[in-house]
Amino acid sequence: MDIEQFAFDYGVDDLDHEEILRVVQKGVELGRLPKASLQESIPDVLARLNLLDTGRIKNAAVILFAKRDKHWVEQLNIMMARFMGLSIVDTITDNQCFYGNAFRILSEATHYAGRYLAIPEFLDADDPLPIETPRLPAIAVREAITNALVHRDYSFRSYRSRFAIYNDRIEITTSGALPSELTISDLPDNHKSYPRNSLIADVFHICGLIDKKGEGISRMIDACKDEGFPLPEFYEDARGLSLVLKFKNSMLPIDSPPRNPLRYPNNQWE
Repeated sequence: MDIEQFAFDYGVDDLDHEEILRVVQKGVELGRLPKASLQESIPDVLARLNLLDTGRIKNAAVILFAKRDKHWVEQLNIMMARFMGLSIVDTITDNQCFYGNAFRILSEATHYAGRYLAIPEFLDADDPLPIETPRLPAIAVREAITNALVHRDYSFRSYRSRFAIYNDRIEITTSGALPSELTISDLPDNHKSYPRNSLIADVFHICGLIDKKGEGISRMIDACKDEGFPLPEFYEDARGLSLVLKFKNSMLPIDSPPRNPLRYPNNQWE
């Protein structure tokens, strides 16, 4: 899927108009959209966001705003799992595969993280508040998930982004290699931004999910430093790019058996 190309079998009516209007409202509040955009029609807003041209929406609009009742594009998903150990061969107590647009995936993934990592900011009003100290800085986790959505290679139809919670860390893996201008060693340092999906990055910036382009990793590093956590680690292999955020202390004893243990069927996590 080329996000700049026109979408097949999708139109303006197949998009979540309420989510679009939330982006507009937030963009106006942040001064990143003019107040006049509040009075614009949905097609005019999409055109302003460069997501519609000559009456046709682009694939980026589908990724950002596709309705929940529309048949899903295969790339609009994330796999999430809690492994009771240090690797994917260990028992799983909770595994989910969620389909939705980018905003819904961000919401589901942060809520999943909030439950297991004791991050109050990520929980709903009716969720029980955690009594333990957060396992990771909220800023670092949100930036990691946001970064995965913005930089994923959406041309890989069969690949699912993965969010794994182990006893000592989280790992977020997404498809796509680094831009040729960057190497793994460049990521912790200040570097020029090369967004794979600039249309998605632009919308995330407008509504405040991205503060300044190219500063997401710096924000993760600063949050970890400020709160005394290990610095983020990055790995690249045939599956794509992985980001690792480690806890200060292990979540559970490694040899502690979970209740109602599960195994991932047929090694589908790979």
